[in-house]
Amino acid sequence: MTIKKIVIAVASAGLVTSFALTAFAQTTPNTVTPQTQTKKACIASAKITENSSIKQAKSDFKTAKATALQTKTTALVATKALTDKIASKVAVKVANTDYRASVKTATDVYNAAVKAATVQYKANVASCPKK
Repeated sequence: MTIKKIVIAVASAGLVTSFALTAFAQTTPNTVTPQTQTKKACIASAKITENSSIKQAKSDFKTAKATALQTKTTALVATKALTDKIASKVAVKVANTDYRASVKTATDVYNAAVKAATVQYKANVASCPKK
């Protein structure tokens, strides 16, 4: 057999399989009970709440990081006006240290918010119907 015939045979077998699976999926009855539908809706709602909280925490983190960077940039620009080299070096070190501290604080706040959202999600799922 040539490679072309092998490729055609494999492709046609895959095509037949996909049609068969589609036909089977369409004829298989839906066995979802109202109770499981309620549980699924409850879990979905909990997940949406968790994702929303994490999205807000990420937005707050990006804003805090941008603010810290802007503050650092402003401080570094101000150091260019200093004529004393020692004072300039100290001001640069202070600006960098403050920036790192601000980013670390923002990261800690973000991590705590994500952890709280996950804990809340688990509590919400635990309160969902069992079946």
